[in-house]
Amino acid sequence: MKNSALIAEQRQDFANLFKVCFYCIFMRDKIRIALDNVIFSHDFRKVLLIKRKYPPFQNMWALPAGYLKNDELLDDGARRELYEETNLKNTKLVRFDIFDKIKRDPRGRTISVAYIGIVKDFKDMKANSDAKDVKCFDVDKLPKLAF
Repeated sequence: MKNSALIAEQRQDFANLFKVCFYCIFMRDKIRIALDNVIFSHDFRKVLLIKRKYPPFQNMWALPAGYLKNDELLDDGARRELYEETNLKNTKLVRFDIFDKIKRDPRGRTISVAYIGIVKDFKDMKANSDAKDVKCFDVDKLPKLAF
């Protein structure tokens, strides 16, 4: 057997033994990318929050957010998450900042890309998919937030 074929076979044996991809064994931590949307009213006095339907932080208020899918770009994922949780479409989102505090999410290592958007009115908003409710809050009277 050629040396390269033997190495490939040994890698496969290793992967089968540990139930992981040989190359992935060196990536011990799975890092997720979250897309967080901060949606303000046109006068910046109100901010849009969703009530989480599922754990962690079930029934707590949070920013409309979610994980990036493997086959999408950041901006597309942010728009998708905003629609899935609030029913808002065609909201212009601008990348604002990146947050990488370790252990901020109990589900594992997460890096968040934050977006800001401004909405003239919130008449089309409604809770979708994994949001139990959606509501605008005065920025100086926010409830306790998840995450």
